[in-house]
Amino acid sequence: MTSYLLVRSGRARYGVPLSEVVEVMDAAEVVVVPAAHPAVRGLSAVRGRLLPRVHLEGLVTGQARPAVAPPTLVVAGAGGRSVAFEVDEVDLAAQGQVLPLPAEWTGPSAIGVAQHDGDLIPVLDVQALLARL
Repeated sequence: MTSYLLVRSGRARYGVPLSEVVEVMDAAEVVVVPAAHPAVRGLSAVRGRLLPRVHLEGLVTGQARPAVAPPTLVVAGAGGRSVAFEVDEVDLAAQGQVLPLPAEWTGPSAIGVAQHDGDLIPVLDVQALLARL
């Protein structure tokens, strides 16, 4: 069984492994900086540290972040790195079996998929996503 935080970013839902979630918080001020990836909005101060603030759906899909920042940040870390993911909604912490990715999977970097409300939700590989930045 794997525990994950179910979030919505844009129109998609994702699972973020709870073992990699540090905290969920209201979006704070952001310092805009030139970014290598179009999903990066800038930097936000979180507990005395400046973290990259990244729109989750933009990072997953390779698209630019939306003009208006979502209201919530999910602070996550993996491989010694941390990030503040912008999300539109945090639904719940769930626990379930994470199934292997289907052979034809073309979705985001994920450790597997979980069934939730009849849908397959990708449970994200945070370390692989951070490697994209």
